[in-house]
Amino acid sequence: MSAPCLLSHCVAEHGTLVDVHAASEPGQDAPSCEDTISVMGVGPLLPEDPVSLQKSASRAANYLPQLSGLAASFDLFESARISDALKCQQEQGTRGGVILSLDDADMVPIAPSVNRKLYLCEQATYVLAGGLGGLGQSLARLLVDHGARNLALLSRGGLDSPSAETFIKEMAEVGVAVKVLACDIGDDGSMKAALDDCAGTMPPIRGVIQAATVYRDAIFDNFTFEDWQANLRAKVQGSWNLHRHLPKDIDFFVMLGSVAGLMGHVSQAGYAAGNTF
Repeated sequence: MSAPCLLSHCVAEHGTLVDVHAASEPGQDAPSCEDTISVMGVGPLLPEDPVSLQKSASRAANYLPQLSGLAASFDLFESARISDALKCQQEQGTRGGVILSLDDADMVPIAPSVNRKLYLCEQATYVLAGGLGGLGQSLARLLVDHGARNLALLSRGGLDSPSAETFIKEMAEVGVAVKVLACDIGDDGSMKAALDDCAGTMPPIRGVIQAATVYRDAIFDNFTFEDWQANLRAKVQGSWNLHRHLPKDIDFFVMLGSVAGLMGHVSQAGYAAGNTF
């Protein structure tokens, strides 16, 4: 049994364990056979036997003058050189140590967080699939805030969507051109026709956000295969069709998902499956 196991299971409080071994591990410094090494935890001893602790501390203090030479094995660093101190400690391993001196005047280097602002091209088009939904409109406004001036919104309802006219007017007031395309992104032909229309009338496409989704909620016993297909169509076939027909040199392709893809949700098996794609 190892020494730590013996200490925890077989030795009484404040007891003594003698570890007898033939030799040290290769590369380790071993004490001579006459040496005794004691390790004492003073925390529990202080309330239980303060007198013995005082005697032990007094005896240990007598050895301090003999230990003064050990300071040479430690390297002293100002706190401003903490990276050098850590590097030194790694190089020394167990052969020595480092000491950090702390002074209020020390200037400690830090790595500041970089806040890079997103700049989108005014002479480019950005596509949002499902762009007329609540989340899609919020993302469209975000793109506009970062410089986008041409948006192509793919929606199953197209201009017949209740919010289409209001949103187009809102964007026009801030100088943004919006083209709403009636498109079922899960249908390859419908997707290709919409993107061809966009390519012929708008600047080159430089980015896309796939926010389209379909909800067909039902407990599993009542969940039909048609419900399953509808859930997956927008996320799986739709995302794949975007990948196939969009230019290959766009700046970004963002696919929105949901934590339901990891944790699931009652009555949303198909929705959860679609969000794992």
